[in-house]
Amino acid sequence: MAIKNYYYSSLGTVKQYPPSLGDLLKDARYPATRRYLRRIYQDPLTGKAEWGLLKGPGNGIMGVYSLAEGVPLKQANFSLDDAAFENMQNYQGWKFAFAQQATVPQQSAPSNP
Repeated sequence: MAIKNYYYSSLGTVKQYPPSLGDLLKDARYPATRRYLRRIYQDPLTGKAEWGLLKGPGNGIMGVYSLAEGVPLKQANFSLDDAAFENMQNYQGWKFAFAQQATVPQQSAPSNP
């Protein structure tokens, strides 16, 4: 949610992902303090505040994943939103990302002359 909020808070018409997780603590794009996270939280699997980073357009961070190498205990019966987690061989496969979907303009139906 923090990455999504940063993305939608972009100034102007060009949206951007944060260059680092630190930018979620203090958004340097604004003169006043603007925060999307209070701190970089620990990975519950490793106990460290270190995450694998998913890079997006402009080399910004669009998501994170655990650096833990263990096999997930849960392998099936995920919700539709999390179906990609099924049968993962390690926790590093569980990616948590915000990807802005491109919108396709609706075409009007052709009129009959």
